[in-house]
Amino acid sequence: MSRELERHRTVKEGAAFMRQHLDDPDPSDNGIRIETLAEGLALLAAEARLAGMDEGLAAEIVLKACGFHRESLDEARRVMAALGYNQIADVLRRLARTAPRRLMFEQRVQARTERANIG
Repeated sequence: MSRELERHRTVKEGAAFMRQHLDDPDPSDNGIRIETLAEGLALLAAEARLAGMDEGLAAEIVLKACGFHRESLDEARRVMAALGYNQIADVLRRLARTAPRRLMFEQRVQARTERANIG
């Protein structure tokens, strides 16, 4: 199996596992509160390094499981690149290309109005 196919399979399986466990009713967070996506990714990178894992792969699994908007990914990419987390910044750049854009308030209202007028 090629390295790229193996990575794709690992990400797919890891993301499915993460989705199953995102709603854990008793998370063990040890008092850690994450304020931004970049903070969470930096913590993830530290944990991945400690475990001897590829931090880019770990980030890709979590990001695909959570489904962030393009704007969130772009903001986190800028921070991670500035801090030197290049593998994670590359993953964020790649995922942002196909991530959905967040609708602004006016766009949501317009979409609702259009749906109401059709019905």
